[in-house]
Amino acid sequence: MLAYYVEWHMRKALAPLMHSDEDRKHAVAEAASPVRSTGPTPKAIAKRGQKRTPAGEPVQDFRDILHSLTSLTRAECRPKNPKLPSITRTSISAPYHRKVFELLGVTPL
Repeated sequence: MLAYYVEWHMRKALAPLMHSDEDRKHAVAEAASPVRSTGPTPKAIAKRGQKRTPAGEPVQDFRDILHSLTSLTRAECRPKNPKLPSITRTSISAPYHRKVFELLGVTPL
């Protein structure tokens, strides 16, 4: 149950980078009928058609975003001499990955 809860929050935070409709509540509130389907908003249609956000980032589904994060690595180099400090290096090269972490509110080490 916890995994579904975490996934729900991640999907909500990553909505600007996904095919999902961000303005759904606003569109439903302005609908003429509460029963009739409102359909996708113009912003969602543009995002799906261009496959880009208004800022130019690629639009993907949740699994593709997670898959793109699998390319990130964290390496810790420890010298044989215990007096020397270890070096930790995290690879975050793509601006897209930085945007994902920014939306999730996570700061990678």
